[in-house]
Amino acid sequence: MCFRIPFLFTLLNLSVISAFGDDFIFPLKSEGNITFYADVYQFMNTQGGTSIEIGYSVSLGQFFSPQDSVSNPAQFSINIAFLNTNGDTLAGVKEQKSILSDESAKPENTGLFIDLKRFTLSADTVQFVLEIKDPTHDMNGRINRKIVIKDFSQAFSTSDLFFASYVQKITGKSNFEKYGLSAIPNPLRVFTYSEQTQNIYVYFEINNMEFSGTETSSYSVNYTLTDLIGREVALFNRPAIKKNSSNCARFEMIPLKDLDHGLYLLNMNVTDLSTGKNITITRYFEVYKPSQNNNLVLSMTDNDIKMYYEQIKYIATSEEKEIFRSLDMRGKQEFLFNFWRSRDPVPETETNEFMQEHFNRIQYVESKFTGGMNSDMGRVFIQYGPPLDIQRQFSSTQVNKPVEIWYYAIEGKTEFIFVDRSGDGRYALVHSTHPDEYQNNDWKQVIK
Repeated sequence: MCFRIPFLFTLLNLSVISAFGDDFIFPLKSEGNITFYADVYQFMNTQGGTSIEIGYSVSLGQFFSPQDSVSNPAQFSINIAFLNTNGDTLAGVKEQKSILSDESAKPENTGLFIDLKRFTLSADTVQFVLEIKDPTHDMNGRINRKIVIKDFSQAFSTSDLFFASYVQKITGKSNFEKYGLSAIPNPLRVFTYSEQTQNIYVYFEINNMEFSGTETSSYSVNYTLTDLIGREVALFNRPAIKKNSSNCARFEMIPLKDLDHGLYLLNMNVTDLSTGKNITITRYFEVYKPSQNNNLVLSMTDNDIKMYYEQIKYIATSEEKEIFRSLDMRGKQEFLFNFWRSRDPVPETETNEFMQEHFNRIQYVESKFTGGMNSDMGRVFIQYGPPLDIQRQFSSTQVNKPVEIWYYAIEGKTEFIFVDRSGDGRYALVHSTHPDEYQNNDWKQVIK
């Protein structure tokens, strides 16, 4: 296996991003050979239950090939279902779509099919399935995720954040209506700055604030934007908004003009000033500015991307790995620049000592260990470096298989015990005294 060391000396540091415990902090992306994106929005339903809105977008160019006749429309189906733990359908919809191969649907253009579907469900954990099929070209894409349906009926709460590409007054019937306005969802959450698109619109609802109707009371809305390196780039305050009821709906407008090309974290905080209760909602979105220099420096084929992920998987946090998987090619390149730069112990010099040592370890395990970096020994060596001491046992009265014990000076003395179970030279980790590693004090008995 060959590992390329990219040129990574020009961009800023990437700080560690905290886990927020929210499955939908990123948009959902389909698996399969039809690519589409979906966003899940939950709102309080005043008639009971919870309103679930599913916004999704799919590029129409995927449904045409050069061999297709211009006069023949593409046929594809859309299936949305919510299932309980027994597999029974609680709610759903099935539709057939037909589109013509006009200019807006060609692959080189950006024709998108955007839709929004609404459902009402009771608080529970359900399986959400969204599937798009194109039988003509034998293609399909699928999203299959668990959703915890929230109960908004009692406590102070907010809905999910609904990202809209633009908002306008309704001139007729609109499937995208939000209190008299048509809000076109952006399930991908990528916003391209232009003369026509200068703002991001974020819709959300606030539920169960304290409100008597006889006394004036207020709530506040504050939100911040931070970039990939954890730097706060924008702060907006609405310190005292008068309440008209215990529930309200809001649009917040985020200007795109001063935001650079890249990924941003939106932290939206709402406080009921009568009680002091507050809640924060967090979502990622991306800004694309075609006028900026977005040229790729790193090769970004599918194999390259897999290789870059392999290179960082043992040293990146789970949040960083999730971010990397969610980004487009330019975003992945920027992420890699920032990832390595953030770990440079002496950023004033041209040499990134951490990166150099990391790739030296990768090259070592690829040449020395059966299984390379995908072996247990390879992972431990990459994460913790070379051991201070190694004890080898080829057989004993208790264990008749080759054993290696690696010793590290971690919190005193730490052991990693590996056993060649199959005699093929691939040593498996069977026990460690490291608190974050696999532990089995009865490993000898198990091996025996």
